[in-house]
Amino acid sequence: HKLLVHDNILTQSNILYRHYIIRRMGCCKNVIASLVCTAVLCGAGVAAYMYGPWNEDNDSGSEETPTTLTAKSSTCKNCCNGLESNCDLPIDQVTWAMVHNAMSSEDDSFYAANNDLSLEKALVEGYRGLMLDSCLCNGDNIVDVIQDFVTGNDEDTEENAEEQYLGFCHGTCGAGSRKPETVLNNIKTFLDVNPNEVLILEFQVGEGTLELLYQAIN
Repeated sequence: HKLLVHDNILTQSNILYRHYIIRRMGCCKNVIASLVCTAVLCGAGVAAYMYGPWNEDNDSGSEETPTTLTAKSSTCKNCCNGLESNCDLPIDQVTWAMVHNAMSSEDDSFYAANNDLSLEKALVEGYRGLMLDSCLCNGDNIVDVIQDFVTGNDEDTEENAEEQYLGFCHGTCGAGSRKPETVLNNIKTFLDVNPNEVLILEFQVGEGTLELLYQAIN
């Protein structure tokens, strides 16, 4: 009788062990499947950003026309920045609606953009302050930036120093950039079309860009 009980216990133990192994194998399969799916999605993401519009060296923005840069507040002929009461006030007594990282927008195909609309559309809608970051660009795309970060090769070499050019970007040109001449020309057009509007431009001057920025503004 004792032997029979012992055999039953061993049999039940074996069954439980088999169930445990099968469950472990099922968990392993789920983990492997998840890793494969993650790898496929990452590959698709990398491919998308390698061949997307942000992979182009040129600015995705374009020269705007006076028609497209007419402020919505222009219907009020005696208004300054949307209100008649603003016209006689000094700048430090007016509230300014600013756009942070104004160059970074989904309209201009920036990766992880700060804004949905371009800075030009923001001006038309009523924003009167633009924060712009100046950067030295070398034509890298987002994949190049990731590779440089992984390999630790984030320093500009003397070989590509001559190929660098000024851009408005957020941290790195590889995630998107705007050409200063395009942005500044559009801002000038906006001011010409809307003579009663006053803008504040705040520049975060990147390392090595001060002289180039000064030349672009002039």
